[in-house]
Amino acid sequence: MRKTVGILLFVLLLPAFISNVGIGSGSLGLTPEHGEPKIFGRIAESRSSGLFSHAMLTGWCGGLANQYVQAFQLKAFGDGACTDYTTYNSQSGLQAAIFSVIIAAHASEWLLRLITAAFLALALVLFCLWLYDEFGSTVAFVTAFGVLALRGLVLVGDNIAHVFGIYFLILACTCFAYEKKSAHIGSIVCCLMLFKYPLTGFEYVTAAWMMAFAPLAFYAVRDKFEAKQFRQHARKIGSAIAVATFVAIAILTVQISVVSSPKEAVSHLTERLQARTQFPTEGNRSVYYESMKISTPALLKQYLSFDAIRVSNIRISFGMLTIFFVLITAGACLVYRKNRDRKLVSLAVMLWASVLVPLTWPLMFKGHAAFHTFIDPVIWHMPFTILGIALTAATVRAALKLRANP
Repeated sequence: MRKTVGILLFVLLLPAFISNVGIGSGSLGLTPEHGEPKIFGRIAESRSSGLFSHAMLTGWCGGLANQYVQAFQLKAFGDGACTDYTTYNSQSGLQAAIFSVIIAAHASEWLLRLITAAFLALALVLFCLWLYDEFGSTVAFVTAFGVLALRGLVLVGDNIAHVFGIYFLILACTCFAYEKKSAHIGSIVCCLMLFKYPLTGFEYVTAAWMMAFAPLAFYAVRDKFEAKQFRQHARKIGSAIAVATFVAIAILTVQISVVSSPKEAVSHLTERLQARTQFPTEGNRSVYYESMKISTPALLKQYLSFDAIRVSNIRISFGMLTIFFVLITAGACLVYRKNRDRKLVSLAVMLWASVLVPLTWPLMFKGHAAFHTFIDPVIWHMPFTILGIALTAATVRAALKLRANP
C-alpha cells in the first residue's frame, strides 16, 4: 500500500513541475528561469573545453554582455561551443557538472528539466510518505494536492539552477532519521548539506538549515524530549551544518583561487556576503542598495502581500495564509485537548518553527530579498506553507474522527 501511495503521489506531482517550460515571468511576478543562464553557459563550456575547465565554476559564454541572456546561453548550450567564458564565482556548479555528464552525447534542455522536476517530485513524495506514516493517506494526498496550488513552487519546479528538490530531500531524510531513531542524524545532515552547497550554492541557506531543524521540533514534542536531550540534538545538527558550511566555503575558495588568487577569492566571498545581507559594498552599491532603501518592516510587509495561492480568480496572500494557519493551530490545540494526540500539536510546533525562515529572510539577507522579489517569495514554501497544508488536513481529519466517535 505504501509503495502504491508513493507512485500515485509522484504521478500527481511530476506533470505539474514540468508543465511550465517557457512560461516566462508567469502569473505571480516570479521568474522561473532565474539563475539558469549560468548553468547553460557552464554546460556549454564543459562540452567545449572539458568538465574541469575554469575549476568547474558556473558562468556565461559570450562575455558579460550576454551573462543574463537566456537565449544566448541556450544557443551556446545547444551548439556545444563557448567563447569568452566568464565565471560566476559564487557557486561551485555541481549541478552543471552532473548535467554535463548526463547529456554528454546530446544537449537536451527538456531532459534536464525533467530530471530536475522529477527530483523535486521525488523529494516531496518522500516527505508525503512520512506524513502518510504519521497521519495517514488522507493527510498525505491533501498535502500533495495543496502543493499544486502553490504556484510559486510549481513555477520553479523545473529550474535547473536552484534544484529545489534538495531542500525537501533534507527535510524528508531528517524526518525519517528521527523516526528510525538513527544514531547518525548529525552525519546524515552533514552529508545532505555537503550535497546541497556544491549543488545550488548558498542560496536560501536558512531554508536548508530549517529543513534539518524542523523535524527536531516535531520529535522533541511528540517524544517528550527533556531539555538536555533537545540541546544535544540541536548541537548535533548545528555542528553538522557548521562543518558542511566550512567545507563548502573551503572548496569554493579553492575553485576561485584556481581562476584568480586566494586573496581575490576571500575578497569576493566577503563582498558577496556583505551584498546579500545588510552591508553596502562598492561593487553592488548601484545594484542591491538602490532596492535596499526600503525599510525592513516595509520589505516584510511586501513579501506578506505576495500571492501564495492563485487558482483561477482565487488569490490568497502569504499574510492571509499565515492568519489562516494561526486559526488552524488554535483548532489543533482544541482537538488535542480532547484526543491528547501529541502528533497533531507536534506538527503545529514544527509549522511555527519553520515560519522563522520567511520572517527573518528580509532581516538577515535584506540585500538579496530586496533585489530578488521576483524569485525569493518561494522561500515561504520551504517548508512553511506545505507544513501548514499538512496541519490543516490533519486537524480536520482528527476533528471529524472526534465527531464520529465523541
